Amino acid sequence: MYNSTGKINIVVKDYGKGIRDKVKNKLFKRKVITKGKEGAGLGLYISKFIINSKFDGTIRVELTEVQGSSFIISNWGKRERHLHLD
Repeated sequence: MYNSTGKINIVVKDYGKGIRDKVKNKLFKRKVITKGKEGAGLGLYISKFIINSKFDGTIRVELTEVQGSSFIISNWGKRERHLHLD
């Protein structure tokens, strides 16, 4: 999706049990685990690194403790990049 300024916005919604608000500030840091023993704590950290460094973009999260979360990826496009999804 493009926003009104012509930049790309992607919204990914998760309808799971939600994430506690106190975790929000740490969510994109390395080794932050929200899934108990099943997570490695690297997924969102690596996602943020790639979005920031390769696409000059940002990622943020909007939380609701009861109804899940929304992750918003915005590409502010200082450089033109092509993403190929295979």
